[in-house]
Amino acid sequence: MTIKSLLENQPEVIKFIKNSYESKYLSHAYIFEGPNGSGKMEGAIYTAMMLLCESDERPCLRCHNCIKVEKKTHLNVMCVEPTNDLIKKEQIEDFIHELSMTPLEKGAQIGIIKDADKMNTAAANALLKLLEEPAPNHYIFLLTSHIDKMLPTIVSRAQVVRFKPVPGKFIMESLKENGVETDISYVLSYITNDLDDAKEMIALGKAYNALSLALDVEKAIAKNKDPYGYFYKHSKDLKAETDKKWHRIFLDILLLINKELINYSKTKKITYFKELMELYSDNINIEKVLHRIEVINKYQERLNYYVNINLFYASLMVELNK
Repeated sequence: MTIKSLLENQPEVIKFIKNSYESKYLSHAYIFEGPNGSGKMEGAIYTAMMLLCESDERPCLRCHNCIKVEKKTHLNVMCVEPTNDLIKKEQIEDFIHELSMTPLEKGAQIGIIKDADKMNTAAANALLKLLEEPAPNHYIFLLTSHIDKMLPTIVSRAQVVRFKPVPGKFIMESLKENGVETDISYVLSYITNDLDDAKEMIALGKAYNALSLALDVEKAIAKNKDPYGYFYKHSKDLKAETDKKWHRIFLDILLLINKELINYSKTKKITYFKELMELYSDNINIEKVLHRIEVINKYQERLNYYVNINLFYASLMVELNK
């Protein structure tokens, strides 16, 4: 997400930060809490710009300091993030040491901890000491999607700012502006609120494959053919996936397609998945579509447990075709 997108998607957060700064009520520590892709890092960067901006109207987004903060090269801004999905005590101790040093450039000292909920107990306790004795003109930003996993004592010593999920329409339009086809843009806006995550899925090619496979299955059903034959022929890559994320995404896409079938039956307007919708014409059996939605939801739940993936999909195809 860019700063421009942050201003567009999180106006309440921006208003709160600006009002706090202008009224001189900025806290020494903030917890920016919200789903992935909601702009928490950009919110911290924006606030750092405001604190270090050289202009009278802050942040100007154009001065030397604003540009360096946005590029993450300003020497007064330090950032910590997990290594192997964990933030250790040593990382926090180094972070505290850097913050305690005389600033190399004029202005506030700013520390950002990404995925702060991934601090181990020793790291969290080390940070707690810093929060209990804040230094003047020092600001800490803790970014998290899981505030419930953070130490209550840390949460109680910081101002919590909640970021809303980014609207699906923003994800979809941003992808389309980058040349992504409408159907896959729509699918990705349904399965993730994180634009960077959506772009990564496109780069990997797996999102396209999952959509193509799901559409083949639904087309087979529309033609009164056995969907497992289509699935078996084209599902080698999906069945080889060890990360359940991609199996869940495939099921999400199947679910979305069936929801669109219901929408089409009501409006008679084709918005997405044109080729599939034209196969059905006016012959959509709502009872069967609702049955498929129920089946897909059931198999989403089954993914939470150990499954033999070949038997899982064989059983799923049989139930979808009933």
